[in-house]
Amino acid sequence: MKKQQNDKDILNFYGQLEEESLISKKTLFKCFRNWYWYVVAVIVAGALAWLYVQYTTSVYEIKSSMLVEEGKSGSPLGSGGANSENIFLGLGMMNSMRNIHNQIAVLSSTPIVSRTLDELDFSVNYYSIGRFAATERYQDVPFMVVWEEDHPQIINADFYLTIQPDGKLELKIEEEDEVMVFNYKDKTVLDELDSYSYSEEATPGTRISTDEFAFKILLNEHFNPESDNEFKFRFHSPQELIRQYQNQLEVALKSDETTILDLTLRDRNVRKGMAFLNKLTEVYQLDNLEKKNENANRTIQFINSQLASISDSLSVSESRMEDFQSEHQIVNISAQSEQLLERMRELDQERIAMETQNKYYHYLRDYINTTASRELETVIAPSAMGIEDPLLNNLILQLNDLINERLSQTSIRQNSEHPTIVRLNAQIASVKNSLRENVDNIISQSDMALENLNQRIRQFEAQVRRLPATERNYVNIERKYKLNNETYIFLMQKLSEAQIAKASNIPDSQMIEEAKMAGTGPVEPQKRKIYALALLLALAFPTGIIILLDLLNTKILSKDDVEALTDYPIIGHVFNNRKESESHTLVLDKPNSPASEPYSAIRTKLELITKGKEHAVIAVTSSFPSEGKTYNAINIASSVALSNKTAVILDLDLRKSRINEDIGLKIEKNVVDYILGKATLEEITHKTKHPRLKVIPAGPHPPNPLQMLTDKNLSGLIDQLKKQYDVVIVDTPPVGMVADFFLLRDMFDAAVFIVRHKSTPKKPLKDILEELESHQIEELGIIVNNVYRTKSNRGYGYGYGYGYGYGYGYGHDTDSNQKKGKTKTKGRSIFKPS
Repeated sequence: MKKQQNDKDILNFYGQLEEESLISKKTLFKCFRNWYWYVVAVIVAGALAWLYVQYTTSVYEIKSSMLVEEGKSGSPLGSGGANSENIFLGLGMMNSMRNIHNQIAVLSSTPIVSRTLDELDFSVNYYSIGRFAATERYQDVPFMVVWEEDHPQIINADFYLTIQPDGKLELKIEEEDEVMVFNYKDKTVLDELDSYSYSEEATPGTRISTDEFAFKILLNEHFNPESDNEFKFRFHSPQELIRQYQNQLEVALKSDETTILDLTLRDRNVRKGMAFLNKLTEVYQLDNLEKKNENANRTIQFINSQLASISDSLSVSESRMEDFQSEHQIVNISAQSEQLLERMRELDQERIAMETQNKYYHYLRDYINTTASRELETVIAPSAMGIEDPLLNNLILQLNDLINERLSQTSIRQNSEHPTIVRLNAQIASVKNSLRENVDNIISQSDMALENLNQRIRQFEAQVRRLPATERNYVNIERKYKLNNETYIFLMQKLSEAQIAKASNIPDSQMIEEAKMAGTGPVEPQKRKIYALALLLALAFPTGIIILLDLLNTKILSKDDVEALTDYPIIGHVFNNRKESESHTLVLDKPNSPASEPYSAIRTKLELITKGKEHAVIAVTSSFPSEGKTYNAINIASSVALSNKTAVILDLDLRKSRINEDIGLKIEKNVVDYILGKATLEEITHKTKHPRLKVIPAGPHPPNPLQMLTDKNLSGLIDQLKKQYDVVIVDTPPVGMVADFFLLRDMFDAAVFIVRHKSTPKKPLKDILEELESHQIEELGIIVNNVYRTKSNRGYGYGYGYGYGYGYGYGHDTDSNQKKGKTKTKGRSIFKPS
């Protein structure tokens, strides 16, 4: 059982694949059939893509790269004296480069970009006007606009300039949109005008001014009287230029393993973009050098403040010693005094260094306690004062890094509640707390060490007091002098080191590659991509339309539509033959024409359906009126007659009979008369153009067609016809309108169901065919009627479909619906018969 289920699932799977394959082939076939749609779409899409490429301003990509050397000192100092690396670490000159991502933000920051633009003077953009679009120019236009910075200027509006061959200028501005008047001095918008218009002729060098602008236009060496000299220029505000270049600039690490930065700029002019990137690198390096010099100046300033306090003391002590020596004629002192003086000098040197460090600790504590977080600047590192404390050094480096990172956030107000500023302030506060605790501990230890040292010095001073008075006084004076002198020398040494470090400062970055255009052409518009996209859309649009129309279609368009709805076989396709004949008896009129050929095939397939039964009764019906039911009944019967068999057409469409009009009969007796017993079989049987084909018309519309169709006289009539004719063709009412067909079910051997191409709706057809199956009508074949010829249909042949007019049933048998009985169908078919 399980194996059978698996086999069934496999069959269903392959059946689904086959169905999907058929659908794909069907769609592909329809696409090929409508190839001319694709040709038109490709031409239109190609033209639009070409226009877009021509009218879109080209954008180029310019690239450069620079190396950021973290930890580079650049000091000429060797190992002698102070350690050069520690000097620069103390000066805080490497802190800003410790975080490479901070430098990425600095490069694209507002101050750096603004300073770059100020040095380049990009406030005026120049354009040459071409056939398709305006092209931005830089340093190669034949004129220059010299504008007045202290006068208002119109920004974001085009000034059109035409230079005549004689050098005269024609200037005009026509702006229908809003125009802004900008004050470059205050960097504010003074006025906003709804529109602006101005026109003037001028000579080069003359001042052109209004209340809204003022400038001069000067011609230069690029002016050529013989060339086209139509240009335009416009002013831009500094804020707009900064935003523009920040958006166009991209700074990124070349790789995680290096500190090389790639700078990429997209600009409409290659030379202008190259100038910006090169100047940006230069400004960044100058800014970096200025910051390093600023930190060095802060250290020098601190040392000078200490020197100022000791210089006067040194001068006074030196004078006192000279005066004492001169007054007391002292040249040498005793060995004991010399020994005491030397020992005290060593202790004084130690106290000088300790006091200097202690002053730095107090400076550091006061700086942390009294300076608000938002006002913090980088702190002088301990190593600058000869302090080697790893923990203190590390905390100050962390604090300086955080301060530099916050200063680099130039696009955010420092006192704002922005998440980045809030985070950095919290980190700074945490480091400050740790640093405050560490400094307090160090000061406490330093004060204790200094007090201990002073106590030792006081012990030696007590020994000095036991010396003779003259010698004792001289020792004190000389000691004071040497103490001030040693302090002065120590500070001068530190000052020299700081000055040397400042003089040897170089930027912590260097340009590796100067700016140049990336690739061989513009990156926008991307011509290949645009043309490829246009081709893709040109192919997709008609395909989508075809698929959409197919999905939205509710009519029968192909045999696949019919086969998808039912298992009943399609036994023939009847083409639209309006050009071939206006007659309803096509097969009799032109039996050898290609248009009549389908009926021969239909006749043969009906013989197979009836299994060759003699005296077969075949009913012809359809879903609705106007589908060609009567037309096909006439021509099927005609084809039987041409095959040397006798045939009769029995019209049982009692509700709306038209066969007498189609064939052109003038009748007096009909089926209704026979059923009522008012006529004999011979009286209701009428001749046609062919001797073996007879017609029995239905006659006028009776009030009770259902009773007529169930009358025993009707069944007797069909029995008689079966004896006299080889084939009886019965024209019955449409199945979708009335139930008459099912009342005749037991009287016929086979049935023909007519489906009209582009007319019969799918959903009702499906319901009708399912109803036929439910009544166990098995011997049924489908004819697709009124199929229009296409180039894919081989052969030729013309005719026309024919059927019921609109309105069917009781009370709707009007003359207007019966004139000629023609139904026109316009449009081209995509139906391909089997």
